[in-house]
Amino acid sequence: MQLRWSNESFTPGTVAQWRDGDLWYTARTAHDGDSHPKDYDCYSKKDITAFNRGDWSYVGVIVKAERPANDDAMCEWIEVGSASLWGIESYSSAAYITSVALDLAQEAIA
Repeated sequence: MQLRWSNESFTPGTVAQWRDGDLWYTARTAHDGDSHPKDYDCYSKKDITAFNRGDWSYVGVIVKAERPANDDAMCEWIEVGSASLWGIESYSSAAYITSVALDLAQEAIA
């Protein structure tokens, strides 16, 4: 499934919405202030400097599954479930972020 994201930079606040059957999904990115490249041993000094300069950050992807409260109107929603994953580099590819969102969508309704 191809998701259309509100932008391709995956800065906090990036959103995608899609429908699958009677469920509607919303995926959004949010700032992850708990992760830092010094917490991992895979980043170079150059990467850490770029992080500290604000060139990239960590984000979380949060997916919420909802369905309309009734068949007559779609103005009231019932949350079916949600799931999230944190510690994702903001420079990750759209394909990767989409894959994460689709996996989280399945987790949200499990």
